[in-house]
Amino acid sequence: MQTAETHYKRVYGLTTKQIAERIMQREDNIYRIEVIRDILDKYCEECANALTDGEKLNISGIGTLTPKIHAPVTMNIFDDEDEKRIPYVTINYHRNTKLKDRMNSRYRKNIENGFAGLSDKCICTTQQRNTLIEKGVMKGVIENAEED
Repeated sequence: MQTAETHYKRVYGLTTKQIAERIMQREDNIYRIEVIRDILDKYCEECANALTDGEKLNISGIGTLTPKIHAPVTMNIFDDEDEKRIPYVTINYHRNTKLKDRMNSRYRKNIENGFAGLSDKCICTTQQRNTLIEKGVMKGVIENAEED
């Protein structure tokens, strides 16, 4: 029986070091790990610089990151001490269509095979799994949602 696990340790996701190690293990790799990490670090630095300069960032095969500015001054009252009214920037992410289709295809195939998620690193909560079962999208037994 599959359920979502509760992790209290913060998970930062895939790091440049981990990506470099994956590239290093590829059969078509010809570079040393130090060179790979250096290139990845420079790439990430350039991406961060572009976003900081307000540029839209298109990462091939992944999607587009777009900085969006917010100036939440309400009722013409502005107080520097009020955190809710200080201007800030967010980043909008739009998935590449091919990536979206690939992810959705894997997710649906996994559901057909009785697994509600993309992988063991990204699974449905008990409530989401119960919804899939209730709607007839997935076969299984409805579980107590208070376990999450």
